[in-house]
Amino acid sequence: MNHSLNTKIGLALGLISLQAIYGCPQNEDPVIAVRPESFKMTIPFEINTTGIIIDTYWGADKIRHELLWDNHSPTWANGKVIRGNKSISKSKKTFYSTTTADGSIIRGNVYRCDSISLGPVTFSNVPFYNISDQMEGVFGENLITKGAWEINFKEQTMTFASSIDSLKDLDQAEIFPSNFTDNAIKISAGFRNNKTEDLEVDFGFNGLILLPGTDFIEISKGNKAIRKGSLRFSTPGSKNVLEVTEAYDSIQIQKNNYRTIIATNKLVKEKLIGRGFFVRFEFVIFDYKNQLFYVSRKKLGNF
Repeated sequence: MNHSLNTKIGLALGLISLQAIYGCPQNEDPVIAVRPESFKMTIPFEINTTGIIIDTYWGADKIRHELLWDNHSPTWANGKVIRGNKSISKSKKTFYSTTTADGSIIRGNVYRCDSISLGPVTFSNVPFYNISDQMEGVFGENLITKGAWEINFKEQTMTFASSIDSLKDLDQAEIFPSNFTDNAIKISAGFRNNKTEDLEVDFGFNGLILLPGTDFIEISKGNKAIRKGSLRFSTPGSKNVLEVTEAYDSIQIQKNNYRTIIATNKLVKEKLIGRGFFVRFEFVIFDYKNQLFYVSRKKLGNF
């Protein structure tokens, strides 16, 4: 493993992960429409210390907002996005109550935007949470699941298509063992000391692997490649500088071994495998229709 590269990824982590369920006094389940029905588009993205950032355009006036692409979170936006946009309205009957990755419970109002555009593709009737945060918001799973995505780390581009068959790189990819559930994409991984953990794929997590403290203790016994440091641990509405413990190790996914960094801190409650783990591949593909996750056969970097 290239330790200098991965140390940088770990210290730059920005974690924004929501396991979310609508809280509705009267059940209101809006249907998000996508136009055109058949599409394929490619846009550039930026990677910063938070994660993958994309340009989105809100409402009839196409107001530009930079959002974090996060498959492990609902769509949400801060007050800056809401203010002055006549295409956004507050739901009178719907609110949210959800738990962040550090176990904190946050509650608030649900809004709706008439349209959110990503390149030539438009999502209509989009509900989103209002969360007070320095970041403008998240392009979340309620939008991401509307098609197939190829995230190309080599070219730093993202392709969104109505059908995976239109992705030209599919023949250069292989299925990565995973299980799609209603709330997450899970990967079963074998760790040191014969421990197995189900990890949730979270591209809103900028690091590699994150485990709660009790699980970390079990999988790190006998590992001498452990170090401590501090970094900013962020969830919506909460930012803390915490002591972080990292273990340099390998994990096994089916028959393949992968060098990685496994981290923990005193707040984390979830078991995550993040964007930092997958940047070793030239690209990844999320196929929500067929519930398959792909990685490229070609790899980047020295892992």
